[in-house]
Amino acid sequence: MNLRARREAGALAVRLIENPIRPSQIITPHSVENALRVLLALGGSTNALIHLTAVAGRRGIRIILTGTTARLRQDMFQQGIKPPLVSYERTIETALAKLKAAPAAAEGTPGSA
Repeated sequence: MNLRARREAGALAVRLIENPIRPSQIITPHSVENALRVLLALGGSTNALIHLTAVAGRRGIRIILTGTTARLRQDMFQQGIKPPLVSYERTIETALAKLKAAPAAAEGTPGSA
């Protein structure tokens, strides 16, 4: 970190001490939706989702995943964002397909019953 960045970080820390920002000032339904969007884009963990739900709940914001998740995933698709989970799902589907095909291919080979 260069000297200018350190000075800016220090100045920001002093401003936050003098004028603290409370979570209630920045956690809104819109900010929670943005956080959920980032969480989905990164293929976030269940634990992260639980914590996001808890933080939102403290502000009285409910996260209803059925419609919200589908809408956010559609937004991500339209913008070309693919969460890591998508590639894992494809990998699992491919592996399962190979496993299903394997017994048929293995018939008649030595060691097959």
